[in-house]
Amino acid sequence: MTQSASTVDNKLFLGRVEEQKQYRAALHELLDTAKADDIPYICLLYGDGGTGKTTLAKRFRDIATQEKPFAEAFQYLWVDWEDERKKLTGLQVGREHVHAEAVFKGIYTAVIRNKWGRQFPAYRKALKQGEEAEQKVAEILTGDDGWDELAMLRSVGVGAIAKIIRSRIPLIGDQGEQLMQTFLDAGVQVGAEQAARLRAILETYLRARLKPDYFDHFLNPNEQLAYALARGLEKVAEKKRLLVFLDSYEVVDRADIWVRAVIRAAGPRVSWILCDRNDLVHSRQFGAEYFKGYADDSPRRLLAYQMRPLAVDDIA
Repeated sequence: MTQSASTVDNKLFLGRVEEQKQYRAALHELLDTAKADDIPYICLLYGDGGTGKTTLAKRFRDIATQEKPFAEAFQYLWVDWEDERKKLTGLQVGREHVHAEAVFKGIYTAVIRNKWGRQFPAYRKALKQGEEAEQKVAEILTGDDGWDELAMLRSVGVGAIAKIIRSRIPLIGDQGEQLMQTFLDAGVQVGAEQAARLRAILETYLRARLKPDYFDHFLNPNEQLAYALARGLEKVAEKKRLLVFLDSYEVVDRADIWVRAVIRAAGPRVSWILCDRNDLVHSRQFGAEYFKGYADDSPRRLLAYQMRPLAVDDIA
């Protein structure tokens, strides 16, 4: 049986019949109040370049925003990370050096293009509080006389202090090499035990001199920004469910752990479609870190398609 002709960006779209069928079923599930869930839907399209990931994502976009009964219930946000990389200096680095703040900025930039900025006061406030927190720490570095044991850290600068305070204290059995290296990078030569002790003293010292909000933004800026960005997306989705498409996700997927923080916090009315050359479905070693795949993290509401070039049987 031949499928009726569809188009994507005014070009004929053929094949991917089963993928479209499953995607429509997922949309129906989202609209079925009897199947309410507190977990968002995530769709992963992954595979080599030129296998149709972007085209299928656009087809999914059109299904949700043009077909009945979905058209009145869904809206979408599209982020093409290749395009964003041309505009944002924070993305014009090697993949392993992409930071969460640059990824959040890319999503927020797309939000502004969609004229949804009024829904994101919390994100703007989080950015401002993060900047103010760093200014407060800089003032403490230059103006406070009670450093005592921490005197060796006064000259390292706010950036180095931030890296030290954001490094975790070693757990039992951990040799503390990562924290020790953070001190060495700041020009402070200490052993692992002294590094852990100084880091703990530094945290106590800053907590006593910063307002709780400022300390939280200095200690966990990515977490604060992720939650604030998620609150805005959740507000956008209050009237109509939101589909967030992240195309060319391989550009930023080393910061995936923080995108997942946004995904979880934004709630079930926001669904996510990620197009990536890398396999994010299965757990494995990913760079220097262990990567927990989406199949192990969010299996209940996950659609995952490994994209390959279409064969004749796929089109018929």
